[in-house]
Amino acid sequence: MIVERLVMQCNRRERLSVEGRFFASSHGFLPDALFSSRSHVKLRRLQHKGPSRCWPSVSPCPHSATELPTNRQLHHRQGLSTHPLLEDFGDTLCNSKMASVPPNSPAVHPSTTTAPLIPDQTVPNVFISDILTARAVTSPNWAAPNRPKIRYVLSVVDSPEKQPKLTPGHESDFVLHFVRMLDHANMDILELLSETNKFIKDGLANNDGGVLVHCHKGISRSAAVIIAFVMQDMNLDYDTALRYIRTFRSKVNPNPGFKAQLELWRQWGYSIYEANGEPKEEYQIWKANNEEQIRGLPERTKKYFV
Repeated sequence: MIVERLVMQCNRRERLSVEGRFFASSHGFLPDALFSSRSHVKLRRLQHKGPSRCWPSVSPCPHSATELPTNRQLHHRQGLSTHPLLEDFGDTLCNSKMASVPPNSPAVHPSTTTAPLIPDQTVPNVFISDILTARAVTSPNWAAPNRPKIRYVLSVVDSPEKQPKLTPGHESDFVLHFVRMLDHANMDILELLSETNKFIKDGLANNDGGVLVHCHKGISRSAAVIIAFVMQDMNLDYDTALRYIRTFRSKVNPNPGFKAQLELWRQWGYSIYEANGEPKEEYQIWKANNEEQIRGLPERTKKYFV
């Protein structure tokens, strides 16, 4: 009798150990790698109070529960005492939505909802953004609360392929303009500012939609263009214009070369040309020095200035 009882007890413990390992690993809250020989022995030594707490059978996918049990209820239902290995990962199982999903229901995917892409307004009807937001703005499916009405899009990027692409049938909704600009300290933006400022001014004068200026990240190139517009329009120095723009988009930060050029641009009366249309002497000297610096750049960088 004693021998039979010992055999039954050993069989019962062995079955509980195997079932406990299967349940934990199949539900993902105990990786198989954690079942070392030591932890396996600990799991086999779990204390169970009476045969009523033992598992009569283990279903490979017990997802038919209508209510999600608590951590403590789960341990009692499955006949598991609180164990250090299970306690660390128990919340993962108990808080999982999959524990209450019927077996034949469609898969539940994590939400991919993100905040709507909305450009930052600087001066009235002049906006700044990165390239992803610019593409969203020009999309007919752009869904954003209180979205601004934008019609003119100025792309200051290194390639026309990076301009937003208009959807067929919506070409008349926007006016796109591309100005090639590298985000490099030696990039001559002084010769481009008259063109960018004119596009912004003309767009505002038409009064049929806002003007969006974008580059790749909306930090350096587009910021330099809008700062130049604000400097000329409000007769501000660079630092004041930068602080003003940062009140609307805190991360704007033109590279040091752009900053130096914008400071020169103010000294030269917001223009690099004389009244007769010839380049100013100061600008010609600066340009010659800048081109000399470009020639000294590594070949892998210099090729982008060609």
